[in-house]
Amino acid sequence: MLDVLRKRKRSWIITFLLGLIIVVFVAFYGGNQFRDEASQDVAEVNGDIITQREFAIHYQRALERYRDLLKGSLTPELEKNLRGTLLEELIQKRLVLQEARNLGLATTDEDLMIAIAQVPDFQVNGRFNKERYLQLLRANRIPPAQFEEEQREQLTIQRLYSIILDGVQVTEGEVR
Repeated sequence: MLDVLRKRKRSWIITFLLGLIIVVFVAFYGGNQFRDEASQDVAEVNGDIITQREFAIHYQRALERYRDLLKGSLTPELEKNLRGTLLEELIQKRLVLQEARNLGLATTDEDLMIAIAQVPDFQVNGRFNKERYLQLLRANRIPPAQFEEEQREQLTIQRLYSIILDGVQVTEGEVR
């Protein structure tokens, strides 16, 4: 077979067939590198997808926190461990949110507005100031919709945890 290809290498039919084979290989096997990385999934938690983009956003925030905390002495090994730890945290957060929503503990828009208005950093003279709120979010490069969704999730998780903790009673003897 190779002898036939070598003898007729100038033939347009052979060139066409080889070109077709190359295109098929690139399309099915080499094309993965050209796909949008943001559309790839990192994990699936009971049908809920954690996207590459979402993971990257959380990773960058965590990396900045650790760099600030460790004053630039963040080792490559610690960065590698951070990825695994962060993924575990995101999965655990999704599981807790799913359970809270199953129990009907989702945070309403009104609850969210009250919670955000009570954040001292967003207040001027003891009252919520929308300009201050937007200014601080812009300074931290966080879109308001993203911040509000994260706050909604945190409030929902806090509701679930408070219900769990309210049900726990420890007697004086158990403490001793």
